[in-house]
Amino acid sequence: MCLRPTTRRRATRNHHSRSSARRGRSGIFFPVSPTSRDSCRIGANIATNATGEDSFKYGPVRPYVEQLKILLADGSEQMLSRKDEARSWELGRAGLYLDSPNPIDLFIGSEGTLGFIAEATLSLLPAAPQYFSLLLPFPSVAAGLTFLIAIAKRETPFRPRALEFIDTAALSYMRRAPDFPDMHQDVKSLVYVKQEYATEAERLSTLEAWYHALLSVTPQRLMEWMLTAETEADQERFRKFRHHIPAFLNEEARQYWAQGGGKVGSDWWVPLHHLEDMLDFFYRQAADAGLFAMAYAHLGNGHPHTNLLPKNAPERATAERILEACCKRAVSRGGGLAGEHGVGKIHRNYLSLQHDHEHLIRMQRLKEAYDPNGLLGRGNIFGDQFIDIV
Repeated sequence: MCLRPTTRRRATRNHHSRSSARRGRSGIFFPVSPTSRDSCRIGANIATNATGEDSFKYGPVRPYVEQLKILLADGSEQMLSRKDEARSWELGRAGLYLDSPNPIDLFIGSEGTLGFIAEATLSLLPAAPQYFSLLLPFPSVAAGLTFLIAIAKRETPFRPRALEFIDTAALSYMRRAPDFPDMHQDVKSLVYVKQEYATEAERLSTLEAWYHALLSVTPQRLMEWMLTAETEADQERFRKFRHHIPAFLNEEARQYWAQGGGKVGSDWWVPLHHLEDMLDFFYRQAADAGLFAMAYAHLGNGHPHTNLLPKNAPERATAERILEACCKRAVSRGGGLAGEHGVGKIHRNYLSLQHDHEHLIRMQRLKEAYDPNGLLGRGNIFGDQFIDIV
């Protein structure tokens, strides 16, 4: 079924600019593209070092931030600019970023705890090549994950722009999206790809190569469910299919709030060679506890969004123990607690799993220096009285 950079330029947007202003008709674009871009804001993207669908090629927000105008808690302003320092493309490690000599990097990913981002000057890329999108069907989660990891490890000639995963549970929510095709129930997982191309000949040859690569690992009867989107309208439909996963999950989770349940989510990340082990651990822990479990999104970066759905308070306590165990395991394998969403108020108690006491004290001293009365981003990263990390 078919639903059919080098030179940089700069653009300044204030904190309240919608992220949907990423793509214009001026021949340049901002490549960090969360699926929630119609509602999220540039300032919040910077404050969480956000990624997005295209992070497999284009990375997180941090390397694209050239200058920030910051309003501090005492009412003063600071202008922070890039110099010639190297820029980190790494996913988040939770908390304040202390590895850069430039204070601009403290505010990127700081979750609003140090100052208010009033203006941002961003580095924009020349217009990206044309691309097509694919939803590639697999008969199991393991088959889809193996295929994705082979691509991510560059064991194939494919170099996609986006490389995401949708497991069986996530696919069950995607199937509810308006206009989603009546896909065969034997399809148990999907790999979501965006592939750029320069010419019509390259488009045809690359699309055929994806087809044959899928055919080598997926039963013939499922091949008709390789979905292709080539027009802007159809690519937008794919994005909405994907965005329906968290939207429907959140809607379902609300019905368990009164009983003490609800979604327990995370976005830990690991180096790619640990991804299969981590997901196997996550799924086994959830199955042993009898909990609904789901993993999807940026697996090409070793960065799944995982969710558990406890229905009551005892199940929630179990889900939170599983989450803590996953975070410990991710950190022990060289990864992090939070690839893009930060730790906020809910996961801040896990910071000691990521950082030693000295690192946490350095973060607290910076918080006290920029915001001594604890007025900003209250409860994010730090407790209201800075008690969580002392």
